[in-house]
Amino acid sequence: MTWKPIETAPKDGTEVILLLPLYDAEVAIPGSWGKYPGCGTEDYGWEFARLTSHGCGCCSSQDEMPTHWMPLPDAPR
Repeated sequence: MTWKPIETAPKDGTEVILLLPLYDAEVAIPGSWGKYPGCGTEDYGWEFARLTSHGCGCCSSQDEMPTHWMPLPDAPR
C-alpha cells in the first residue's frame, strides 16, 4: 500500500489510515470523513483518534489536517 493524496480519500464514512503532521513528526492514525459534534458545533470533516483530557475531543486541535491516506489493511486471519 502507498500513501495517496488526501483529496482522493473516500468521504462516505469509510475508515482509513490518515497521515497527520503533528508536532515535529508525521503520525498515522485511523479516521473517517463525516459529520461530528465538536464543542457545541456540528461540522463535516476528518474525525480521527485524539488524545483527550476529559473525553469530548475538543482538547486536541483540528488545525492539523491529514495530508495523505491509505486503506486499512485486511484483518489477520
